[in-house]
Amino acid sequence: ILALLLTCTCVSILVLSITQYNQELVDSIRDHMTEILLTVYGLIMIVSLFLLWQFHVRAIAGNRTTNEILKRVYSRNNPNPHDKGCLKNYASFCCKPVPKSKVAELDDDSPLPIRGRSTNGLDVRLLDVEDGSPMELDIDENEAIIRT
Repeated sequence: ILALLLTCTCVSILVLSITQYNQELVDSIRDHMTEILLTVYGLIMIVSLFLLWQFHVRAIAGNRTTNEILKRVYSRNNPNPHDKGCLKNYASFCCKPVPKSKVAELDDDSPLPIRGRSTNGLDVRLLDVEDGSPMELDIDENEAIIRT
């Protein structure tokens, strides 16, 4: 809405300067270069937001995620099992309660969980960010202590 307002305001300033002050088009362009640049910026924003909106409208209509669309998970030979039709998909999207997140909630004071082993079974070396010196990591059941 702001991009549309910006574009309309700048275009109206240009039109008023041409019609009300009887300026030539070239003089008006020279005098209002900022408005022209803001108009171009506003138009780019309007087009970008419209394309993003259109992408999401189509994703909701097919009950697909961005990842499923980009990876082309579903096709005509392999239809989306979650697609219930456009109207039911929108009804589900708009009216169904948001499910609780499966990601564990952490307090601001609680430490992040640290896993003790790497995926390939090798020991993990920690290096100090500032000077690159090696650090040791002692992992206990309840806490992890980093020693320099």
